[in-house]
Amino acid sequence: MLFNMRNLLLQSGKSYANTYICEATFQRNETIMTVLRFTWSLCVVLGLALPAMAADDQPSEEELKGLAAKEVATAKTLIYAERYKRAIGHLNKAREADGRNPDIHNYLGYAYRKLGKNDAAMTSYNKALKLDPNHKGALEYQGELFLTLKMPEKAKQHLEKLKTLCPNGCEELELLKKSIAKYGG
Repeated sequence: MLFNMRNLLLQSGKSYANTYICEATFQRNETIMTVLRFTWSLCVVLGLALPAMAADDQPSEEELKGLAAKEVATAKTLIYAERYKRAIGHLNKAREADGRNPDIHNYLGYAYRKLGKNDAAMTSYNKALKLDPNHKGALEYQGELFLTLKMPEKAKQHLEKLKTLCPNGCEELELLKKSIAKYGG
């Protein structure tokens, strides 16, 4: 449209200043259009390239396990300091990085149990034991949770399983045995 206006001005004999202004406007608009076309092209190229780049930027399984190990180490320090809520935050990050690690779910269960969140604790222990049915820590801690929930028979089932797993004894077996004795069973 500006191009047509410029031609009309030139044909009608309008002043040079008006013609110059119209030409400058036309050139500026053409420059803007060129920039917009370039930007659009760049967006299309990047739009297609970004998913491919994102796929290359995914951390490896080894890197994820390393990240999870760091988060678990931090969480264990917080658990020893009885800072369970903060520990849960780190354990959730660890779980996102390596959700198939039964230790992470076991520590989550422990932290939840210490906060009195028994449903969440039970879910975490169940997940740990689903991933590793012979996880001694999860068997002991879930046994203690069963005692809290007044389910001593289930705690004793875990004690029997620990006796099978630890024929020569182990810390988890001894701790659950003491907890059951203290409970009165």
